[in-house]
Amino acid sequence: PGCRPAPPPPHGARMQAGSATRRAISSSARAAAAAVADSGLTMAATPAGSGLVRAVLDRPKAMNALTLDMIRAMRPLVDGWTAEAGVSCVMLEGAGEKAFCAGGDIKLLHGGGQESAVKADQEAFFREEYDLDFALSRSLERGAPLVAVCDGITMGGGVGVSIHAPVRIATERYVFSMPETAIGLFPDVGGSFFLPRLPGSVGHCLALTGARVKGPEAVQLGLATHFVESGDLEALTAELAALPAGAGLAGGEEAVGRF
Repeated sequence: PGCRPAPPPPHGARMQAGSATRRAISSSARAAAAAVADSGLTMAATPAGSGLVRAVLDRPKAMNALTLDMIRAMRPLVDGWTAEAGVSCVMLEGAGEKAFCAGGDIKLLHGGGQESAVKADQEAFFREEYDLDFALSRSLERGAPLVAVCDGITMGGGVGVSIHAPVRIATERYVFSMPETAIGLFPDVGGSFFLPRLPGSVGHCLALTGARVKGPEAVQLGLATHFVESGDLEALTAELAALPAGAGLAGGEEAVGRF
């Protein structure tokens, strides 16, 4: 008797508990979304009832370079992007036609204040950036796969937020590089993890040279999973918006595969 499992709660109680969980998640997401205003991150509109979430890096004049405010705005949202909350998939995009994300905003990182304050901001930026990258990499565990739409320049920190997405789209405007290696630094944002996993000696070459990879080559070299023309992105967004919650990676890949 001491080992006998407790009986399951009545159906109504289970429904109430599920509703309470969804309300708690929704409330948390709304609170986090309120912090997005003026951060450089925009949550794009989706059709009513859609399970698609669209997060847009929205600093086109700065090639959508990451700032600490953007990172802090996105990080709490990520935990709410779950199938349980009704999310089918998450599109991560960059505003404008030039860049997905050109990396961290070096100008802001250098700052113009006291040296101690600048150093504290720099340390916080890299610590929190890497935490965000890791959180984004766990999208399959949350049941809402991340679809990184790399339409344009994708370098440094832009690689960090996109490279671990299970669906990585490159367009004809895609340009990949780890430019920090060209000035003698080691590959940043997890480069020592993903570069050795590219086919052959490709990762070795990119790590040592900072060479650029463009368009369809990204799929051939394993940096992207799909190539989609930029002119088809609007139609692709509509396909993803129609996916039901719980469609998972197979649903996302099937939708992208139609392009």
